[in-house]
Amino acid sequence: MRNNQVVDTTGTTVNGPNSDIFGLQVAGPGSRVINNDSTETVGVGTGIAYGIQLSSADGAVVENNRVSNSTLAAGASTVISLSSGDDLLVVGNRMATMDSGVVFVSATGKYRDNLTSGVTNPYSGGTDAGNNQ
Repeated sequence: MRNNQVVDTTGTTVNGPNSDIFGLQVAGPGSRVINNDSTETVGVGTGIAYGIQLSSADGAVVENNRVSNSTLAAGASTVISLSSGDDLLVVGNRMATMDSGVVFVSATGKYRDNLTSGVTNPYSGGTDAGNNQ
């Protein structure tokens, strides 16, 4: 998934009053999420907003993306969620005004050269390979 612009992503209560919302969602080994913009992603009710979410993504690369909201949403928000997979790389991304930045949930991998501003919990899990702010 390359060179996309995803703006003002939210949802409805069709799936329930507290629905998670995804700006970009990718699954599969060897996935690439490169040079995308995902802005103003807001969950429904107490649902979580995910700027980028990967699953079952062994060997995936998430590089040179920009994910932000103009203000912190009422519900939780995560810039990059890596829900499952081994040996993922998260490199050179820019993140602003979200609750969580790069989150390795049940995934392994490294992150390097990422920049955050106004991200409450910038990094969780994974291995810091350096130069993250």
